[in-house]
Amino acid sequence: MAIFLVFTVLLMEFRSFCEPVAIVFGAVLAMFGTVAWGIGSGAAMLRPLAIAVIGALCVSILFSLIATPTVYYLMLRLRMKPELQKLVPLE
Repeated sequence: MAIFLVFTVLLMEFRSFCEPVAIVFGAVLAMFGTVAWGIGSGAAMLRPLAIAVIGALCVSILFSLIATPTVYYLMLRLRMKPELQKLVPLE
């Protein structure tokens, strides 16, 4: 039951955290998207930079919104299992 409660809280936090991240991603995409497509003066020179920034932002969003809460949830779930706590040596 406690695991379900933790999962529900993580899901609620995901929803509240998603909105500002989506706004920032949209702003960066609007700024660097035109450069990545080659629109504007000097775009040929800045195109690799724009592609790298957009790619890095996509990877960081995946890590911050999906990977980190998933690892936290799995570690908490592993910690709550009583049969696995027997394997930990007592000091």
